[in-house]
Amino acid sequence: MQKLYKDNGIECIDQFAQDGLAPLFHNRVDQWNNEQFEIWLKYHLSVCSEKSIIDMSNHVIIIGRKN
Repeated sequence: MQKLYKDNGIECIDQFAQDGLAPLFHNRVDQWNNEQFEIWLKYHLSVCSEKSIIDMSNHVIIIGRKN
């Protein structure tokens, strides 16, 4: 995606994994109580910009600026 943006004159300002590792737990996420979900959310937000997590995510948000 970085090459596509660069080739089209778009500067990548930030990117992050929208779902991260959640697909690995897809059959459990909806069963978590509020406390479990809050723990997961804090973890996800702490790692969602890590390249390894971005590469494994099904959905990535890229924030760009047209040059």
